[in-house]
Amino acid sequence: MRKIIFILMTTIFFLVSANAYADELDLNGYAAIMVREDNSKILYAKHARTDMYPASTTKLFTALLVMENCKNLQDKTKVSWNAIANVPEEHETPYIYCGEEFTIEEFLNIMLVPSGNLIANVMAEYISGSIPKFVELMNKRAKTLGLVHSHWVNPMGWFHEDHYTCAYDMAIIAQEALKHDLIRKIVAKKGYSIPASNVHPYNDRYVNTTNYMMRESSPLYYAPVQGIKTGTGTVAGCNFIGYANKDGKGLFTVLLGSTWKDARFIDTKLMMQYGFNNFYADPGLGYCKAKIGTKAAALSTQDQPSKPRVKPEDLPTYTVSQARAAAEAKAKLEAEQKAKEDAEKTKSEVTQTQENAQNLEAEQNNQADRKKSAEQTNQTNIEEHKKQADQVSQKISYKTYPKKSKKNSKKFKGNL
Repeated sequence: MRKIIFILMTTIFFLVSANAYADELDLNGYAAIMVREDNSKILYAKHARTDMYPASTTKLFTALLVMENCKNLQDKTKVSWNAIANVPEEHETPYIYCGEEFTIEEFLNIMLVPSGNLIANVMAEYISGSIPKFVELMNKRAKTLGLVHSHWVNPMGWFHEDHYTCAYDMAIIAQEALKHDLIRKIVAKKGYSIPASNVHPYNDRYVNTTNYMMRESSPLYYAPVQGIKTGTGTVAGCNFIGYANKDGKGLFTVLLGSTWKDARFIDTKLMMQYGFNNFYADPGLGYCKAKIGTKAAALSTQDQPSKPRVKPEDLPTYTVSQARAAAEAKAKLEAEQKAKEDAEKTKSEVTQTQENAQNLEAEQNNQADRKKSAEQTNQTNIEEHKKQADQVSQKISYKTYPKKSKKNSKKFKGNL
């Protein structure tokens, strides 16, 4: 009996301590969740069902749909102009060129390791024929997975007010994605060497992972981490979906809305350390699984969204002020650049007008000079011809003929 009481008291103390520690994590990120890999039990949650902007973590969902719908990963496809045109300028992928051809597996590496935005569009076109059709597929698949707090507008994750998800939904996507060995293998890579192609015949393009928790030279390195995907945006903040395995214990973490890039990794490490230390605890948060064959977990009150979507003003003050300052700085820079360009354009136009006027005046002067010269030449020629004519006329007037003899003259007269 005493042994049973001791075990119960120890268990209660363990659970209370675990929950107390979870409350004291004090994460920088606005929304978070941590799930066990083996049974999908939720070990930690913070605003897990509040709608957030996913940024490039969207690409993990894109990769999942590619794996579910691609018949042959060795098929090849090309980068189209349309795929490039649908990437915002600030999100372009500079190391990939129009017309380049790779296998689907190679494209997945380029999309997930360095987070190539352009490749998400290429994959969308390959799977569905067009980006809008692929977006339809994304939202259809989201429903079958039970992602009730998600709506997708594009395959790469660039900001749109109607492109949102939540930590809970992203944890489901992460679990589904890592059921595919290829995705698990790719997201665990520290870098990728882009192969030579039909457009770029050199093996000189090496890209690093955006996951600093896997870079051994980084102070953010954490050995158990084996993926998965980062995401960054002015409004979205800094996001990270993580996976770690230690002594056979697998953990999925989702961190959304951090105020700076390193914070998402620091928060993730805190969650993972807590998760490994309390792996078998039961905080009573339910399970995080896909809809099929499971029942959605009922999270605590703090995890229920009080608004339809997190707005910029709902994020931590630092994030909002930083985002607005960045936007204002960018707008100011663009305005200054435009004013400079307009001034240079105006100056160039004035200079060109002046040059045109000078050229016109010079041409007019040249024409007048040529006309005057021609007139002078004509006048000279006329005078010369007149002079020659006068000389000829004078020669004719003063020409002498032989005088007739009187004899002949008389004879002539006689004949009359």
